[in-house]
Amino acid sequence: MYQLQLKQKEYFELSNSIFPVKQSIHYREHHEYKNFVQLLGLINEVQSLIITFQHNRYEHHLHYIGEDIEIARNRALKNGGIISMVVPVDTHDGWKKAEYKILDDSKNFEDALFLAQRVVKNIGSPIAQVCGPISSGGHGNVERNLLAFHKTIQKLKKKEIVFDQMPFEPLFHKLHALWEKDNPGQYMEDILIKFYLPLFELGHIKKLRFMYDWETSRGARWEHEQAQRLTIPVDYLPKDFITLS
Repeated sequence: MYQLQLKQKEYFELSNSIFPVKQSIHYREHHEYKNFVQLLGLINEVQSLIITFQHNRYEHHLHYIGEDIEIARNRALKNGGIISMVVPVDTHDGWKKAEYKILDDSKNFEDALFLAQRVVKNIGSPIAQVCGPISSGGHGNVERNLLAFHKTIQKLKKKEIVFDQMPFEPLFHKLHALWEKDNPGQYMEDILIKFYLPLFELGHIKKLRFMYDWETSRGARWEHEQAQRLTIPVDYLPKDFITLS
């Protein structure tokens, strides 16, 4: 859901900690390894993590979305060594290199809706969507709410097709920040009316999956009302469906 440049600080801190020049423990035994893989799953550009071994030390390399795995492997082996492991990370279904390029160039909700329909077309039908708190309620702040959303989508998509709106979130927050300058303290309904409502009314979303604490979100309550109006089937996920550390 983030561009790599937005998470560079966390990325370098974790990678330098797990893959230091002089390693005293195996990288998978490092207490931050799982957090590192999770972080890579939140970055749009990354498809997998490639670990190489050379001169008694491990090094890591990134395999990017839209890149042939053999090209990534050859790049990782440019200075010699062997491939120790290729670790798949979470990716967003329906999102390809072209869609991320369009996202980078998007300026408003109309652009976002156009892109969403491309993503929907890429993943097929029937499509479910997750509903829950992001900007308010839920786990108390946007970062943790986004992580909960991401984990919920990743778990659901193992059993069904899910529209993954997570890559849109940085754009939505940017648009909200601009809007709030002229509308302090008010709720921005544009994201609902200009983005989600057309997706619902055009029939792209066939099912809605509500997270346990959905009622703490004004947007999720609105989505619930639309589901009733448009007779979109809903499902309520249990409290323990996902856990946050």
